[in-house]
Order: sequence, then C-alpha cells, then structure tokens
Amino acid sequence: MAKARQSTVQPKPELPVQIDDKVLDVIMKEYDALRELYSQAEAGAQSIFNFYLTLVTTVGGAIVLILQLSPSNASPFLISGLLVFATTIGSVYLSALTGRYAHMSRYAQGIDAVRRHLIETLKVPMPDVYRAFLAPHKNTMPGLGSRLFGWTVWLGPTGTYQLFVAAVNSLSLAAAVWLFLLAGGAVQSNAGRSLLTSVLICVATFLVYNAYSRMMMGKIVRGLGIQVDTLREMPYITGKQ
Repeated sequence: MAKARQSTVQPKPELPVQIDDKVLDVIMKEYDALRELYSQAEAGAQSIFNFYLTLVTTVGGAIVLILQLSPSNASPFLISGLLVFATTIGSVYLSALTGRYAHMSRYAQGIDAVRRHLIETLKVPMPDVYRAFLAPHKNTMPGLGSRLFGWTVWLGPTGTYQLFVAAVNSLSLAAAVWLFLLAGGAVQSNAGRSLLTSVLICVATFLVYNAYSRMMMGKIVRGLGIQVDTLREMPYITGKQ
C-alpha cells in the first residue's frame, strides 16, 4: 500500500500594509514636530545650565572681592549669606532642569512610538539590533514605588546637569554652615563637631536633591504622556515648554 505523500504548505509571507499618502504625511509631520520639540527642550536645558554657571561664577567673584576688600570679622557672615542665596537659586534651576529633562523624555517617547509604528505597519525587515527596540514598551518611566527607599533613588541623578547642580548646591550650603559656625566661634571650641555637621548637611542635601529630581521627573512623565500642552498639569516651578 503506497504511503500518502504529505504535502507541506508553506505559509505565505505577510505583505506590508500600504499607507495612504495623506496618512503618511500626517505621521511624518507629527514626527517632525516631536523632533522640533525635543530640540527646543534640549536647548532650554542647556540655556538653564548656562545661566546657573553664570550665577556660580558671579557668586565666586563676589566672594573673592569680599575677601580682598573687607577681610573683617563680618566677612564669614557675608560669604555665608551669598552661598545660601546661591543654593536657593540653584534649587530653582535644578527643578527647571528636571522639567526640561522630563519634556525631552516625553518627546523622545513620541518619536520612538512613531518610528516603531511605521516599521511594524510597513513590515520593514530590520537588523537584529532592533529586536529590543521593536519589543512592546510602555510609554511611561518605571515606577518608583518599589524603589522609593532604595539606594538608587537617592544616589542616581536624572542627568549630568542635575548631578552638577546638586553637587555644587550641597557643597555651597555645607560651606555656608561652616562659615556661620566659624563666625560664631563654634569651630574654635569644637572643630570636629562643626566639621561633621557640615559634612552631614552636604551629604543629606545631595541625596535629597537627587531623590527630588528623580521623583519629580517620574511623576511628570507618567502624568503627561506625550501631549504638548503642559500649562495646567505641570508644576510651575519646574518651568514650562
């Protein structure tokens, strides 16, 4: 008895979907708009950081001038006040930088979503390095609830600019406390305790800055998605785009 021949049916390759020219034009215009918004947010972050560098340079020059013109007993108080002022303004700059980084993250998510949509819809064969990129993604940052008290939320800054501002602000506040204690005579009576107080303030301030930056950025990105209008939802102190 002859064996029946088994015929193997080859699956037909999935044909790419044809996108209407008008639809494609709208998608590409949206892609260009997101790229432009990303560039504006990046330029805004650079401008804010440049203003902060100008502030730090000005305060440093004022401190040198005070030391040269009036090296009196009141100089530590004046310098301490300048450092506290610089730290206060620097905190606002840090918050504004966090807002700009959140905008950049939102627009980058939109750009990636459009790219992924076009590749998947048109069935474009891509190299293996795109495998992770084409995998399902959420359009929000990872939740911070499970890591709220972990070391990463305290030590990991959201960007290089935020790290620099947090470090300078922390050192400035610690130096202001040290000078205040020096002018009050606490350093002469107990130098070890005064030094420990300044170091603890520096470390605590640095950790709080990083934690604030990460939590605010996560909240903004999760709450706003990729929409452009941020007038009502976004806190004023973080700045508008």
